[in-house]
Amino acid sequence: SQFLWSVMDNARPDDLRLMLREVPEERWCQALADATPGHLSKGSYLYWSLAFDRMDLDAPCDWPDDAHVRDCRPLANESRERLYARHARL
Repeated sequence: SQFLWSVMDNARPDDLRLMLREVPEERWCQALADATPGHLSKGSYLYWSLAFDRMDLDAPCDWPDDAHVRDCRPLANESRERLYARHARL
C-alpha cells in the first residue's frame, strides 16, 4: 500500500498508465481501504476513490486538507497522534 499511495500522490501520467496496466484493480482498492489521513492527500484520496468507484460523487470526506503535509514533516521521535495534536493547537 505504501508504494501505491506514493504513486497515487506523485506519479506522472506515463507512470500512472504503466501502473494501472500492471497492478490489479483489487490491489489499488485495497490500498485505498488501508489509507488514512497522512497516507494520501485528501485530493488524491477523493480522486482515486471516485476513479475506482469506491465513493459517490457527493459523499463527504472529513480528511483534513493538509494531513499529508503534517505527517511528512520530519519531527524526531514524534508519533502521528502527537503531530496532529501539535497542529490542532495552532
